[in-house]
Amino acid sequence: MKTQIFQLILPAVGAILLFQSCYIADSFLVEEPPAPISLQKECERSIDSYVRSKSGNLTYTSYNFTQAEIHVPQEIVVLEEIEKNKAEGFLDGPDTDSIIAAKRTFIEENNIQRTAHVEHFYTLRNPDETLTVLETNFILNDTFGIMDFQPKIILTIPASYELSLNYYMYEYTVFASEDVLEARRLSNRFYSFFKRRQKELTTIAAKSEFLYHALKATSFVLEKKQFDPGEFVKWIASERIAESPDFSNSYLPLAFSPLYEKSYEGKITGYYIFHKFSQTKTDSTVIQAIQIDLSAYYEIISSSFLESPFDHYFK
Repeated sequence: MKTQIFQLILPAVGAILLFQSCYIADSFLVEEPPAPISLQKECERSIDSYVRSKSGNLTYTSYNFTQAEIHVPQEIVVLEEIEKNKAEGFLDGPDTDSIIAAKRTFIEENNIQRTAHVEHFYTLRNPDETLTVLETNFILNDTFGIMDFQPKIILTIPASYELSLNYYMYEYTVFASEDVLEARRLSNRFYSFFKRRQKELTTIAAKSEFLYHALKATSFVLEKKQFDPGEFVKWIASERIAESPDFSNSYLPLAFSPLYEKSYEGKITGYYIFHKFSQTKTDSTVIQAIQIDLSAYYEIISSSFLESPFDHYFK
């Protein structure tokens, strides 16, 4: 699956530039204060130009850039400190000159330089009218050239989710209320709830899958103008089952129980719900019921079949 995803993305964003010759380790880097506005703009302009050049005929839409983080290798920090001390008269003589020359040579031979790290969120519209959603950490050299990039999110979604993506990324008011301030407050809480979890995830797969889940929640609220967790879970559960190859054209939802909480020491750790449905097989129809377990963010974690009779699950 991961290979297929990267095969889809590589034609759009180009081959990843190798970074093998750079003698930099994160443990020896020094982070400077936030980049000046002009430097930030140059980084954004360079990334924008690079993505456009690699996107071919795909439509590129830029959403945002993070503040550039300037990383200075320790070798450069030491060299500049020696040069500063020499200029101020604290160091002098042929030994100092030799040290400076040796360090400059080492830095040049190993291609050691300052780098800027900027995360960029953007989409590419594919010929089949799907959207590829990407969040990428770009690494730029001291002349704003792209040295390397590291994907953080790679997700392909139907183009119908573009409106939900816009709402989610720009945090537009998505709830309806007679009180405008209340609608704004509910919207802020909704986005914060999902984005807080998004930041906690670390792998490409986990971050990508959760973003799709958050977009489904946004799409649900866009339609309903409110967020009812029970109704949302019913919707995503029915969709998941209906899309399963085992239930193609044979699934009919019959009943859902209320959504129940799981908690530990007063904190919600997840939810579960019971679902009854019918499945048509050849000439017969089978009634089945399952328990669906969900995370604290309403993600479907697992499901298990229940033994009949089922009535007491749905009272």
